[in-house]
Amino acid sequence: MKKILFVAWVLTCMSTFRVETAYAQHIQPISLYTAVRNAATEFYSSLERGSRVAVVAVEAASARMSSFIIDEMIIALTDVGGLTVANRSNIDQVAQELYLQTFEEIDEATVQLIGRYIGAQAVVTGAFKSIGNSFHFRAQIIEVETAAILNVYTANVQNDRLITFLQGKYLQDTAIPPVFTVGQRLGTWAINSILPGFGSFIVMGDIVGGVIQLASAGLGWSLLVLSYDTAPFELVGMAFGPLLVVTQIVTNIVRSATYTRYDRVVPILNPESLNISFTSRRNRVEMVSLSYTIRF
Repeated sequence: MKKILFVAWVLTCMSTFRVETAYAQHIQPISLYTAVRNAATEFYSSLERGSRVAVVAVEAASARMSSFIIDEMIIALTDVGGLTVANRSNIDQVAQELYLQTFEEIDEATVQLIGRYIGAQAVVTGAFKSIGNSFHFRAQIIEVETAAILNVYTANVQNDRLITFLQGKYLQDTAIPPVFTVGQRLGTWAINSILPGFGSFIVMGDIVGGVIQLASAGLGWSLLVLSYDTAPFELVGMAFGPLLVVTQIVTNIVRSATYTRYDRVVPILNPESLNISFTSRRNRVEMVSLSYTIRF
């Protein structure tokens, strides 16, 4: 009977692993850093070695966000090696010469014109837009000569502290749910499969899920063991033991796949803490001082 239970446990673990693997293959939000690096790697495979590339425009809700993504994309394309990446100062100079106020939503003709001005064979453009609680990042690399799209990369980006800062939303106290990576969720499931509850405690900080799994698995296996050695526990153990073990397995799958922890974001800017003072002398202002009080 013990061998049968062990085989059943192994088969159950294998089936839950397949469920988690299928979940992992589903599109999951990733960090903005990871999304930009992945895009650079994708674009590298579409270009000839030694090609000159320019990162021209990224449409975003804030100028800070757009500038950050452009800078990170330039760094990522430089790091992959084998490409010549145009400096942003050259692109800004082209904007002045072409009298462009913004690079957002530029058409194909303008992309080709910019590329020719800076001597690039390919130009990178993109967009970063909000979708619910996460964000959608789309980047494409365009051949200057033909205006053909060589490659497109898309990814869902998690809403973390970096995104909040780049959006300029630190003026208010907000709760941001950290979206766990697929690796963290798989790691949680794997640890919980061996040591019920410990994966939830260690990786995700999921106290409720960890306690439920630890209690159900501990009590369930205890009843199963006692049912073989003690006659009074035989009926109870065989009735409730498997039920509690299955409860732990199901809880492990559900919590590992869906659990989200909300962290408070402490505001670092508060308009009420700003103080501006003027020192005037007759008909002119002699000095303007700006102070900001930070309370910890």
